[in-house]
Amino acid sequence: MKIFFLILINITILPSSFSWTKIEEQNGIKVWKKETPQSSVVSFKGSVIINSNIHKAFSVLFDPYHKKEFIQNCKEFELLKVSDLPESSTSYVKLGNDMPFIDDRDVVIKSKTHFLPKQKAIKVDFWKGDDALKEKKEGVVRIPKLEGHWFFRSLGQEKTQVNYQVISDPGGLIPKWLVNLANKKLPYKTLEKMRNLIYHPSKFDQTRTMLKYFFDFSPILGKDHPASQRTPKEKALIEKRLKAEFKKNCLEGHQDACKMTSFKL
Repeated sequence: MKIFFLILINITILPSSFSWTKIEEQNGIKVWKKETPQSSVVSFKGSVIINSNIHKAFSVLFDPYHKKEFIQNCKEFELLKVSDLPESSTSYVKLGNDMPFIDDRDVVIKSKTHFLPKQKAIKVDFWKGDDALKEKKEGVVRIPKLEGHWFFRSLGQEKTQVNYQVISDPGGLIPKWLVNLANKKLPYKTLEKMRNLIYHPSKFDQTRTMLKYFFDFSPILGKDHPASQRTPKEKALIEKRLKAEFKKNCLEGHQDACKMTSFKL
């Protein structure tokens, strides 16, 4: 059953009395659930080991151009604030579903990237952002609660563990049992889509190159790994490309992008 919601999230710390219970394991993907205190909405998490390095894996999440292929039932995706790149960003996502009489959902999402070289890992927290950044649309329900995180851990030169955790309440007049049923499917479908995209990396070439200059992968993958290699010429090309993109968005009326037209790596 397709339904909505998703993306990046800052995990709510739950009491130890609420433990994780495995509810699914197939195709190398494991899914757990945990009851949420004082709420009928349940937290879910998934985990998968991918035969690819952490640089390639993370580029799929960081990439802003292919979100409709990655976010479950994504109809619209827009970067709203870029001035805090690369560590932070704010995005707008509109999500559809194929169930009759249920409105589309949308949400403003704030994300924060934590590069953890000592752990050979990258964590991305995400949570519901400021609704004022995007005008509400008629016939679309604004999601009232969304939290979670991504966690990428390098297990070697060509192996990465990816964990995804989320708690989401889509709002509106939807029974909680139906919300939990949809959320249960979310970690599995999301990790499955991510894995498929990682195994077809050519479309992320531009993002992978850019990431080399945003984050230092040498403590994780070693200084001789391609993800750690930088050149002045390549750096200048990345800066030129980013400035052109920010200028284009500035001319389209995105004031936040106007602050980035003099961006330097």
